[in-house]
Amino acid sequence: MRPCRAHRALRWIWPPALLIAGLAQARPPLPPLPSLPPPPAAAAAATLTLATLDLGPGREHWETTRDGVLATLDALRPDVIALQDVLQTPELPNQACWLAGRLGYSCHFITADPPSRPRREGNALLTRRRIIEDAVTVLHPYQLATTAGLLRLDIDGTAVNVYVTQLSRGDGDDPTLRTRQVHNLLRWIEATAEEAPSIVAGDLGAAGDAQDLAELTAAYRDDAASARSPPTGTDTASSALVLPGPAAAPGERILVDVRRLRLSALRPLAPPRGGSPTAPERGRVGTVEVLPMPGTIATP
Repeated sequence: MRPCRAHRALRWIWPPALLIAGLAQARPPLPPLPSLPPPPAAAAAATLTLATLDLGPGREHWETTRDGVLATLDALRPDVIALQDVLQTPELPNQACWLAGRLGYSCHFITADPPSRPRREGNALLTRRRIIEDAVTVLHPYQLATTAGLLRLDIDGTAVNVYVTQLSRGDGDDPTLRTRQVHNLLRWIEATAEEAPSIVAGDLGAAGDAQDLAELTAAYRDDAASARSPPTGTDTASSALVLPGPAAAPGERILVDVRRLRLSALRPLAPPRGGSPTAPERGRVGTVEVLPMPGTIATP
């Protein structure tokens, strides 16, 4: 019986197919693909600590209070110290620079008093971080000699602006005085911030909810406002603050731009009296975190 055409064709096709299958089985296995390196870990958020302190209550008794102030700041070792009511006379070396020299910090004395004046008063910024830029201005109205100072600092690779000021404590005959100072301060911040996140520290001359500070606290939130309404997208528990007690001066504030920064801790700062009959120096100490920019991954 003659095989059908289909059977004859299968006889010619089948051996090559077996040969190809055999060759495939004899080929050595492919080496495993190299494992991909793990994704780089997100950088830790830049953080700085800042202390603000009014030297005024004890500055006339500086020899009895300075050691307590120095010991308190040395124990804290904040990244930045903002001082108000700093005094310098021929008999009294500059209080801020005296502290900075013993702490190993740089000293930036901010005053409207010319160097030729025997008695000079002002504010100061002390820091142990690298300084990128510094600036000083006199706020309107000029006759009050109200100053503001700026240090732009390198905080773990992030530029952060720290502003210090001491606004008028009394309105006198002009009820809009502090409002004008605040407006002038904000215009100066806009001109100098250069898109870096900014902190405003110092003595604002009034409680944080004062109406004449409204323009400032609308843009740079104080501790009480941050605690009442944390920024959108932040964890309420992690942004809770330790609110100041009676030891903190009402005008002493650390304000941050909540679009870029967060106050993660805040507490009163009151060095010991050191034998002075006056009230102790008063201030606050806070921890400020730089929030991640949109599109970045926050470190858990």
